[in-house]
Amino acid sequence: MAFSTLSFQALSLILFTLTILIVSLIRKKRNYWYSRAIPVAKGQSVLSTLPVCRLNEKHLTSYRNIAIETPIVGLHDAGKPCVLICDVQAASIVLSNDGFVEDTEISQAHTHSKIPNVITEDNMQVVMPAMAECVKELAVSLEGLANRKMTIAPWAALKRCASNTVATCVYGETMIDSRMKAFEELCNVAMKYEKTQTAGKHLISYENALSANCIKTMLCKAANIDIVDDEIRMDMFTFVTKAIEPTAALVTATLYELSQNSRIQSQLRNQLDEVLDEDLNNLTIEQLDRIPYLDSVIHETLRKYPLMPVIRCIVTKPYSIQTKQKTLTIEPGVVTLIPVHAYHHDKIHFTNPETFHPNRFPGQLSSAYIPYGSGPQSYIGKHFIGLEAKMIVAILLSKYEFTVDKRNPGKAPNPFDKSSFSEFRVQLSSRMARNCVMEQSLQELSKKNKLFKLF
Repeated sequence: MAFSTLSFQALSLILFTLTILIVSLIRKKRNYWYSRAIPVAKGQSVLSTLPVCRLNEKHLTSYRNIAIETPIVGLHDAGKPCVLICDVQAASIVLSNDGFVEDTEISQAHTHSKIPNVITEDNMQVVMPAMAECVKELAVSLEGLANRKMTIAPWAALKRCASNTVATCVYGETMIDSRMKAFEELCNVAMKYEKTQTAGKHLISYENALSANCIKTMLCKAANIDIVDDEIRMDMFTFVTKAIEPTAALVTATLYELSQNSRIQSQLRNQLDEVLDEDLNNLTIEQLDRIPYLDSVIHETLRKYPLMPVIRCIVTKPYSIQTKQKTLTIEPGVVTLIPVHAYHHDKIHFTNPETFHPNRFPGQLSSAYIPYGSGPQSYIGKHFIGLEAKMIVAILLSKYEFTVDKRNPGKAPNPFDKSSFSEFRVQLSSRMARNCVMEQSLQELSKKNKLFKLF
């Protein structure tokens, strides 16, 4: 009995001591912002000041809405201090400032990329034919499923198409199945361990597969070298890993919204039919540019489902933000959060932000719209991703119809949860099959009513 009492007292003493230590740690962490005269975000759990508790990025919108009049507020993520940029204009300045780098080990060691000056809209003309062939292969692979009006989860097929397109455009040659499988495995490893330098070197392993019309050649010319060195390798690594899943996510979200709204889908298809030929041969950038509603649909998808819902930057040198009352200084090493999703769903900048409304563009393009980031922190492959996504949507919508299967609707994509994109399901049907059914019904109607003579 006495032993049990002593054990209980010892346990109580340990728990009391731990409680005192945890409370002291929480107070010390929260005082970090108070001592710097930076307001603390309201509503965040005190547990986020502990090393084991990560910040819930979904809640950044609510933190920002509470502090909408304040340019920045202080937060904690796994016990480390970070600031939330509430003001859109302040975010634009931060993203264009060389005192901030992307929050990865690669970017800190590799900040002067040559890709932004190479992967331009003009240079996309070079890889357009190869890209078109890969997308057509995707369309053909879905033909049998469409004829049977199957319900599919498009994520896997779209990711494979994006992988094939990237590999073909990077190396300037079609990848045979065995090499494509190896390339996909390398990409998966690289994306899983993207914060290591060795992953980038391991990914780009096809040194001899150089063509005059491939992205590796473009980079070598830009760097004025004959051999792909470590710097170009890291550029290539960043481009490849950030062009596959974002493309698949963008197209998946677009198909989701089009399947939910037949009116928008029909309006876009009508414009496609006016511009594109029936066989979809010789598809060009000029043709896609003549379909303004396609641009609007892609813009609106990126607004509602930004590829980077939160941009994380690390401060490399002291940065000050001037307010009406005082100057707020962010110290080196602090993580800065740009809540892109919150900006894109801000009622001040976008009316009825939860509604998918492509007609809001291009009129509502503003500094609050940063789907790829901006400045040095923007997606280096944004022109590549945008062109490929437009091409996939154009070709698929020209051949097929997408509707919701009420018996098996799946889940809506969630930009904060990448795994949710694989759970979306859509019913696929061939336009050819639809036209045959319509023609048959009209013929039967014509036979029954001689006054209604169509054939």
